[in-house]
Amino acid sequence: MTITEVGVIVIGLFAGYWIISAVWPKPKLRQTDTPKWQSAGESERRPLEENQRNDDSPQPWHEVLGVFPTATIETIRSAYQSLMSKNHPDRVAHMSVEIQALAAEMTQKINVAYQQACKERGVQ
Repeated sequence: MTITEVGVIVIGLFAGYWIISAVWPKPKLRQTDTPKWQSAGESERRPLEENQRNDDSPQPWHEVLGVFPTATIETIRSAYQSLMSKNHPDRVAHMSVEIQALAAEMTQKINVAYQQACKERGVQ
């Protein structure tokens, strides 16, 4: 088999895959399927849509952290660390003052929620 034949086969495979993936319908997520946010070991997390509120009342700690109220301390700690890494003010230090203020506010909410969760669980 020559290099030309191998090249034609590889190009044909890529072209066939591209055509099939463009034409083949995408599977729809059924209600019984596991959502993408819920993978193995993260069954206690909640989708982001449930965390959003329209009013200005303070959110319970589990809504701020995006976990269920019955979540384990490991899940709570993981959610806290993930949110802090995404919302820390140092990550937006080069952006506008408004964004920095928003990040500082969100960081404070996350810290308060984590402290409440730890206090409720009896963990320091």
